Amino acid sequence: MINNRLVIFDMDGVLVDSEKFYMKSEQRVVESFGKKASISDFRKYCGMTQTNIWSGIKSDFDLPESIDELKAQGKKSLEYLFETEPVKLISGVLETLTGLKEGNIPMAVASSTSKKLILEHLTHLGIKEYFSLIKSAEEVGVSKPNPKIFLETAKEFGVTPGNCLVVEDSTNGILAAKNAGMYCLAFSNPEYDRIDQSKANNITDDLRILTPHYLGQVIS
Repeated sequence: MINNRLVIFDMDGVLVDSEKFYMKSEQRVVESFGKKASISDFRKYCGMTQTNIWSGIKSDFDLPESIDELKAQGKKSLEYLFETEPVKLISGVLETLTGLKEGNIPMAVASSTSKKLILEHLTHLGIKEYFSLIKSAEEVGVSKPNPKIFLETAKEFGVTPGNCLVVEDSTNGILAAKNAGMYCLAFSNPEYDRIDQSKANNITDDLRILTPHYLGQVIS
């Protein structure tokens, strides 16, 4: 039966078109120190926790502030962008979630974003009720590519890793899914620069391929 399986979604860049907000806020902070940076410089940080992101940025751009201070500046910049620009669902998300729900497929969100922000986005965009579980990396204490967030999510459903399908977009998220022993479907957004998604089992630019039938085909 398909319903002994689980679909786990990352949020940023998979459900919610929010990656650009993070990259833009990071660029703004770096440029406030007189450094030159482009949006593409920050693509590699997608899928990481804020601590790991700012640790990497501090090193890459030789910034004088502490990681905690950079996180605070990044949070302020991000909040401003979220308040002044509309946040939208990724194309095809609603149809995908509706189809999986109609097929009685359990769904969860496992994201590196804070639990508070996950809940705000999913509630605001009207998709929170599709998910039986929402888990943040801040709850597990480690960042992707560590597989812990996916393994703990599967454990809460009583589903083995081999019966889980993870939808990710970032290189780190894909590695986390594969490190967990799960099938990974990578979403490649044509509006963004391409990143390394080669470790995924499959790559798509249309989430609507993810149906109960597809799930049954790839996890037998």
